Amino acid sequence: MYIFRELDAHTGVPVARIRAQIEKRKLVAEKQKASTPDHKSSVTHVYHLYGHNPRVNVDSTDRSVNVVQIPVEQVFARLREQISSNLAAGEERDDILARVEALEQAQNSPPFVQRYFEFMSVVADHISVIAPLIPALTELLQRHILR
Repeated sequence: MYIFRELDAHTGVPVARIRAQIEKRKLVAEKQKASTPDHKSSVTHVYHLYGHNPRVNVDSTDRSVNVVQIPVEQVFARLREQISSNLAAGEERDDILARVEALEQAQNSPPFVQRYFEFMSVVADHISVIAPLIPALTELLQRHILR
């Protein structure tokens, strides 16, 4: 109180006006703090992107189509790599790799469809291992079915 009276005496500014300005500044500061989200109330979005040409659409619809061409040789090489690195050595892995070999050998002939189904039935228990390559294999299958 003493400070306000001294200010009033030396500056000629009424005490009520000084108090009103102090209260106004406090109110403006509180409003800014309330309108600015702090780190505790902010929302974090995490996007996991994978595959070829991934996109992020926020509040929109993506109607585009990705067309990625992988050479057939690379498909079979990646299949072998995935199987060899993710399955334990043994009879089952050897059988699956033999099916990959048979599938590759039949890729430009009528038995391809049969080899495809044989391969898929053997690898069904390990589908997560070959999941990234299923679209490429399906493309090969479609080529033979649509002939």
